[in-house]
Amino acid sequence: MCHNVVESLAVGTIPIIGYPDWFFPPLEHRKNAIIYSGKEDLMQKVHEVFEMSSDDIADMRKNVIDFYEKYMTAEYFMRRFEASSGKVDTIMLHPRMVCDQKKTRKASVFCVN
Repeated sequence: MCHNVVESLAVGTIPIIGYPDWFFPPLEHRKNAIIYSGKEDLMQKVHEVFEMSSDDIADMRKNVIDFYEKYMTAEYFMRRFEASSGKVDTIMLHPRMVCDQKKTRKASVFCVN
């Protein structure tokens, strides 16, 4: 999975995606994503998108933003992490991330010196 899908969800762009189950909960076709399976299906779904009404697109964009705000924010992540049932959780951080003073003041949570 690439950060592009997460970034697109954050701004309400409807993803056309072949791996909805990589998200939790999974993205849903014509609710918060256009989901395809294979090359031919991708072409068919792109044609369907061009035939969607403005109202359908607006509804899906709202659902995309709602999904992001409900399930993909840092706050949601921390709530889920803190509520874990004692099982082992692994969080991987980029080990070479070093921020200068300006960046450290802006985002001290993410900077390791």
